[in-house]
Amino acid sequence: MSIFDVKTKMIKIALVDDHQLLIDGIQLLLKDYPTVEIALTAYNGKELIETLKNQEIDIVILDINMPEMDGVETIKILKKEFPEVKTLILSTLDDTKLIRKMLKLGAMGYILKNTSREELIRAIETVNDGDYYFTPKIQKKVLALPAEKGKKEKKPYKREGHHASLTKRELEIIKLIAEEYSGPEIAKHLFISKNTVETHRKNMVQKLGVKNTIGLVKYAIKHGLIDNS
Repeated sequence: MSIFDVKTKMIKIALVDDHQLLIDGIQLLLKDYPTVEIALTAYNGKELIETLKNQEIDIVILDINMPEMDGVETIKILKKEFPEVKTLILSTLDDTKLIRKMLKLGAMGYILKNTSREELIRAIETVNDGDYYFTPKIQKKVLALPAEKGKKEKKPYKREGHHASLTKRELEIIKLIAEEYSGPEIAKHLFISKNTVETHRKNMVQKLGVKNTIGLVKYAIKHGLIDNS
């Protein structure tokens, strides 16, 4: 028995794409990585949903354009029937409207199919830790997304001065989030637990009236908490 069998929980992946060549390629890329297991593959969303009922999965790596049931319809069902399963989009598409739609539906990451093995693994581990991950090209688009029109945003209960209601620790964390530190990396950097980091993140989301981690990043840039040069 190896050290990984004892100390590390395997991240179980469902890979959904209608191209066998891509499935084979990703399986080859990840086959020697000790903490990631591709537990099931499917050629479309319908096949995934049917199989997922009898299989424990942590993350679904999901294509968007697929026959029978595409990625959009699939993620809707995943969030309704399997809310504990995280979704990472893997696509050739970088359309801003589509990115917004997938995020709104609950995707926790969005990477392009020309990504490297190292970035794919980083995306998987980041999403598994409960953080968002985006290919740099996609992240720029996400940060540039305007607020949705026609919807009232939650009113923050902050004092005048924008981020005046954030504690010193929260300011440290939001800066690190905006600098692309993952939850575990923040915990290690600040000598606190991952649970403490997550608690602070949730508190900041509520305080600042944003919806998620990406909202925190956009807030940090808008209000000069990090250098966006």
